[in-house]
Amino acid sequence: MPTTTIAPGARVRIRDAEWLVKRKDINSEGAEVLDVVGLSELVEDQEARFIRELEEDTLEIIDPAETEKR
Repeated sequence: MPTTTIAPGARVRIRDAEWLVKRKDINSEGAEVLDVVGLSELVEDQEARFIRELEEDTLEIIDPAETEKR
């Protein structure tokens, strides 16, 4: 299981797109599931669900200091 905590409100980059984490759950198999909404142009306002363990190769937590207000 991942060691870095991702909380609702965090910005993440998954599959080269930026997302806002709306909710984090644990599924029946113990995996973290992230409910997100798109922020970058290609996925803007689209909702998605990612299983964190399957996205570890592409997942990047964005430092809040590096974000711009929208």
